[in-house]
Amino acid sequence: MMATKNTKEEEVEIYTWKNKWEGGEDYNIQVEIKDSGKRAQKKIMNFFKDWRLAGQGSTPKEKKTIYVFRKEFESAYFWKKWIKESPYTVYKRKRDGSYHIVNKGK
Repeated sequence: MMATKNTKEEEVEIYTWKNKWEGGEDYNIQVEIKDSGKRAQKKIMNFFKDWRLAGQGSTPKEKKTIYVFRKEFESAYFWKKWIKESPYTVYKRKRDGSYHIVNKGK
């Protein structure tokens, strides 16, 4: 899944994927913030405060800050509920690698 939100301060893209294993599944989010300042980064960290930060990096050429978050949900229902409540536009990744919108954000 991918989510995008454009504001005067930042441009945010969110890509998500689900990992399954024998004991359960979790969901990963990769957040990319273009031309981000400390304020935009703090806003993202607060939004994902219930998620575990699994990685962090940047792309100097594209001027993006990247965060990877991970979280376990009790079921797919709670994952879908989170998507519907997200203030960001969320795109679901199909098996062929393309995306389609599942929530337009707030």
